[in-house]
Amino acid sequence: MEAHMDPESELVAASQQGDWEAFGRLIVIHQERIYGLAIRMMNNHHDAEDIVQETFLLAYRKLNGFRGKSSLGTWLYRIAVNLCLSKARKKKPLEMEEEEISRLPDHEHRSSLSLLAQAEEWKQNLSLAVAKLPPRQRMCFLLRNREDLSYREISERMGCREGTAKALHHQALRSLRNLLSKYMEDTHANP
Repeated sequence: MEAHMDPESELVAASQQGDWEAFGRLIVIHQERIYGLAIRMMNNHHDAEDIVQETFLLAYRKLNGFRGKSSLGTWLYRIAVNLCLSKARKKKPLEMEEEEISRLPDHEHRSSLSLLAQAEEWKQNLSLAVAKLPPRQRMCFLLRNREDLSYREISERMGCREGTAKALHHQALRSLRNLLSKYMEDTHANP
């Protein structure tokens, strides 16, 4: 008696046989999550869209190598993580988009800011600091703090040991503390 496959496994099997329509359905199922990862890692829509496209092109080319040891979503996520890390390595470490620079806070007017504006400023400073982290630290930080994944899940997605994921997260937190220390000093000096 043949075991029944779940609908996604059936789509994978059909895609492995060259069924473009089945693969198109898999794209629809996973593209939003892959885009969410890419936009957080790359900090701009153009690069994020490129990552999504590259992820699914690479996945289609390598789909016959997918053995189902993890879920398809985890496999796609890992491809996207690797593409993000590769693309981030090629960029200058502190490169920022013009729009990010324009959002930098004006410290001269801090005394007139409301608490809400200060909270928004803190959020912007945190986003800028996260963008400055080395790619693997940034990925680990985002997976842990935004995706709320366990270290085991992070290690699976990043293709590293659990201890490495913990170390990367710890390094990211230490780096963020250093990057944000200037902001914290300014905040306490000008309440």
